[in-house]
Amino acid sequence: MVEPIPDEELEYVTLHEGVDVNSFSCRSKPEEIDLEEFLKEDALRCQNSFFSVTRVVFWGETLVGYFTLVTDCIEKEEMIRGDRIKGYKYRFYPAIKIARLAVHDNYRHRGIGTNMLIEIFSIVGDITENVGCRILTVDSKPTSVEFYEKSDFRRALVTPEDPPKDTIPFYFDILHIIKARKSL
Repeated sequence: MVEPIPDEELEYVTLHEGVDVNSFSCRSKPEEIDLEEFLKEDALRCQNSFFSVTRVVFWGETLVGYFTLVTDCIEKEEMIRGDRIKGYKYRFYPAIKIARLAVHDNYRHRGIGTNMLIEIFSIVGDITENVGCRILTVDSKPTSVEFYEKSDFRRALVTPEDPPKDTIPFYFDILHIIKARKSL
């Protein structure tokens, strides 16, 4: 069994021109090759165009993971009835989307993905102090479904007319995280 990497040993850096991403490898699962390609070919351009923000994660000098966040929305009908927010009269809930989340092949199963989720929760908590938003969404690769389910994400409902996708949509209501931050 490989030892988990403690969160305090991870450094989160917003992607910028001085960050060398060429050492990042995410090719052990063929369906995740696009995650590596995005980081190396598109992430900085998308960020400079204000379409997304990518944070890279270092353990010492080694780039061990990254995640990208964008704005999103989720339709009420995509949420389980009991999860819908009572009294909210609009059709869509504002959301933040985890557009990408990847761990370097050599550092999987060491807690980095979970630590990145904790960092994402913190970022979304910060955002809610200035912008109304309560839902976190992600379109999971099939190989990552278990990870999101273990992290208490809920599978979004899809309708029969929805075209089939290569990903599975999930959502997470961050209300308890927002309340916990406000009570500190």
